Amino acid sequence: MPRMDPRIAPFFACGYEIRDAGAARGGAEFAILADDPLTPRLGDRFTLEGCGVVREVSVIALDQSPSGWRATCRVTDVF
Repeated sequence: MPRMDPRIAPFFACGYEIRDAGAARGGAEFAILADDPLTPRLGDRFTLEGCGVVREVSVIALDQSPSGWRATCRVTDVF
C-alpha cells in the first residue's frame, strides 16, 4: 500500500483517506480508502486537490472488505 504523505490528509470526517505513491514528487498513482457503503466502479473518476495541484484520477483496481473499500487510482490529468 502506498505510504501516507503528511500533506495529504483525509478530506472527509466520514472515513475517507488518500494515500499517495509519491504525489509530492509527481507520483502517478493514489489509493483512496473508505468505509463509505457507496463503492466506486472501475473507470470512475475522482478529483483530488493537494500540494497546490488538482489531479483527476481514474479507478484502475478495487479491493473490498467488510470494513470498506480501497480504490487504486491513476492520474489522468493535472490542473
